[in-house]
Amino acid sequence: MLKNFFSNSQPTEEHLPKEHLLMLVDGELPTKDASRAREHLETCWTCRGDLEKVENTISQFIEFRNKVQIPLSPSPPRKWDRFNAELIAVKEEVNTPKRPWLDFPTSHHFNCGSE
Repeated sequence: MLKNFFSNSQPTEEHLPKEHLLMLVDGELPTKDASRAREHLETCWTCRGDLEKVENTISQFIEFRNKVQIPLSPSPPRKWDRFNAELIAVKEEVNTPKRPWLDFPTSHHFNCGSE
């Protein structure tokens, strides 16, 4: 991923791609690449500024979502009122072990030759 970027040990004017900065913030960059990226950020003011912009954009999006999008979004339809309860009931039904021998009718008595 970042091999070409980090393989050159001489000083360079190359910077971390914006996608890699986002992956770094999200924790999606492989450990080795993340370590190299952090090392680069220690000495590169340009990339450090770009990283701050990425983090600020994420913060602004979350603030917009919490203050505007969620409050202005319509409530779900009425049929969704019981959705969680129905989902839990289905989960319990699926997780309940099937024991067909317990469903055997108890009203039948079998004569085993003792009469």
